[in-house]
Amino acid sequence: MKSLLRPRSLLAALAGLFLLHAGYLYYQVGTGIARDAWDVPSILYGRPAVIRPGDPVDNLRLPERLRRLSYQKVPGVPETPGTWSEEPDRIRIHTRGVAGGDAPRPGVRAAIGIAERRVASLETSSGAPLEELILEPEEIARILGPKMESRRLVPLAAVPKHLQDAVLAAEDSRFYTHFGIDFVGVLRALMTNLRRMRIVQGGSTITQQLAKNFFLSPKRSIWRKIREAELAIIIEFRFSKEEIFQAYLNKIYFGQEGPRGIYGVEDAANFYFSRSVGELTLEEAALLAGIIRSPHRYSPLRMADAARNRRNWVLSRMAALGMISRNEEDRARLTPLRTNPRRVPVGIAEYYVDYIERAAEESLGAGRLSRTGYRFYTSLDPGHQSAAEKAVAEGLAELGRRTIPAGGDREPLQAALVAVDPATGELTAMVGGRGYAETQFNRAADARRQPGSAFKPFVLLAAMEQAVRGKGTVTLASRISGEPLSLETPDGIWTPANFEGKEYGEISIRRMIEESVNTGAVRLSQEVGLPGVIAAAREAGIENPITPVPSLSLGSFEVTPVELAYAYATIASGGTRFRPFTLRAVTDSEGNLLREENPVREQTVDPRAAFLVTYALEGVLDRGTGHAARLAGVDFPAAGKTGTTDAYRDSWFAGYTPDLVCVVWVGRDTGGPTGLTGSSGALRIWTKFMKSVYPAGGRASFRVPPGITMAEIDPESGYLATSACPQPFPEAFPDDLVPRETCPLHPSHPLVDTMRKGWRGLRDFLDSLFR
Repeated sequence: MKSLLRPRSLLAALAGLFLLHAGYLYYQVGTGIARDAWDVPSILYGRPAVIRPGDPVDNLRLPERLRRLSYQKVPGVPETPGTWSEEPDRIRIHTRGVAGGDAPRPGVRAAIGIAERRVASLETSSGAPLEELILEPEEIARILGPKMESRRLVPLAAVPKHLQDAVLAAEDSRFYTHFGIDFVGVLRALMTNLRRMRIVQGGSTITQQLAKNFFLSPKRSIWRKIREAELAIIIEFRFSKEEIFQAYLNKIYFGQEGPRGIYGVEDAANFYFSRSVGELTLEEAALLAGIIRSPHRYSPLRMADAARNRRNWVLSRMAALGMISRNEEDRARLTPLRTNPRRVPVGIAEYYVDYIERAAEESLGAGRLSRTGYRFYTSLDPGHQSAAEKAVAEGLAELGRRTIPAGGDREPLQAALVAVDPATGELTAMVGGRGYAETQFNRAADARRQPGSAFKPFVLLAAMEQAVRGKGTVTLASRISGEPLSLETPDGIWTPANFEGKEYGEISIRRMIEESVNTGAVRLSQEVGLPGVIAAAREAGIENPITPVPSLSLGSFEVTPVELAYAYATIASGGTRFRPFTLRAVTDSEGNLLREENPVREQTVDPRAAFLVTYALEGVLDRGTGHAARLAGVDFPAAGKTGTTDAYRDSWFAGYTPDLVCVVWVGRDTGGPTGLTGSSGALRIWTKFMKSVYPAGGRASFRVPPGITMAEIDPESGYLATSACPQPFPEAFPDDLVPRETCPLHPSHPLVDTMRKGWRGLRDFLDSLFR
């Protein structure tokens, strides 16, 4: 009796083990293929290009932007989204539109009229006028997981039938009739391999391929095939055919671009054809299906003939299986092999991406960005960023040849660049060092260095704020002593010196800022009061600690380049302070809005005071320490200020136009001397950047706000100019502080005035007559 029970017990134990094993596999398969187990990278997009009437065409760089967006140039009128055409006086674009993000919008067919290299008109194909044309945002980066898998998940319903059929024809035509293992296919593959005396067919079903891709290594062995078959059967029990096919289409490998792998039909369609999977034609679908067997051997980018032959084989299989007609097959076979690759930017805006990633992980969770497929719509302008990286790389290369490393060592110069849109507060470009691969330390956001004379505009701002509010009488024409002075400080007597020991007598406030006269700036800060200077800096946006000592007027405290850029943006915007704005919106992989942000702004500075500072800083470029920018070709309206710290440790230039602020810092990480002033170092990089952004010049001049009067004065005396003044100058004043008296240094003569007025009247008459 006992001998009979032993086999039964053994069988029961084996059955139990089998059920336990099957149950474990059932659980493993369920969790392994669950949606939240996929590696779906997050994608970062830059801000979209906006085209408006009046824009200089050369500044828009439309062909370059459209190329980066993988638009195809076509003859005649562009009929399909993602195409454009060009004529001497007109550019036509058929935009793709944007489905998600902070501002979804449909595609539009638009015509851009061009006259004198500017956008003269903007209208739809039907002739309706457009206020602006917005292109879709450019992809700037992907946050990939450790496997470096790039994919975009799509539901089976979004995959066109001809692509589904092409994949079935190429990989598993009996998918919907077998239960995970196709014995007919296995037998056919076995016979073929025996006939060829080598392995030429695999016989794996779509379900088996899915099991291998999710759970097994690529190493071939008999045990792996057994395990593959076992998992395939469990998958068929666990999921429906539609769920299995959907998972397969999102999981399958389609090739490599550098370190990232192309996975899933949506990412493959985007990579090879620059379009969504739902827009693929029959021949494109057959080409993708043919790639699956061997992405390297059948790559249309490297093996065009092999890819074409493989595509045509897939088409013939589809026709043989009744999926398409013979006419459709013939038409598709005769279609030339065409691709339109959309490359993911590599090594672009790495410091900026890291800056965004750090902020996003704080709110969305660390480690989730490479798995959840978030879409980040950022403030970065790809054109600005490209210009910034090029300017820093070229500028540092040139400066490196002109400077001697500190202390005889070979410590390289570093640089940081930050660009801000003063109208919106958007941070449009960021470079944090020589190269992200060399060092990930972001000097633009994290390095705290003394700004030196780049802080003087905030001393001037304090004086101008008092003037426009009726609490002071200092104007840009006021006189101040530039002679040496000594002041008591907690550390003893402090005697500021001018650059290269230069001495000044009585000078105008304008000349003090244009020539960066230290002694004059210190005297002005004493006249305004150190609390007033600190208050003006805080209103502009400087948040780092500032000790109320006389040397603060020369920038003896620390700031980051981002902080200084936003403080200058307050002046450039006419007194509106912005909180750093980098992220416009976040959506999930399906375009559902998760988070939306708007600029945080506050009017903290009187627009009149901001303009007066700007008008003075224009003179820095026209006549002062920043004049090298004019000589180098910055011939459009711009304002700025150089900055140099003791022992030439830090070189700064902060400058702006009405629609772009840029701050550049150059120095060494150890704080060693560079031998560079703000003019000989940072200004060179700033100039390269601005000339690249504005190849056709700036768009507009700085607007004069109400409450400001322009008056022609004599720069020597500061009084209203007479006809005898040799160099009259148009100066800006608060309405209540316009000079009332004429220049005592150059008194006028009535007869001379009459003759000059008569000559001017005759000249104006002749000008109008012959014009």
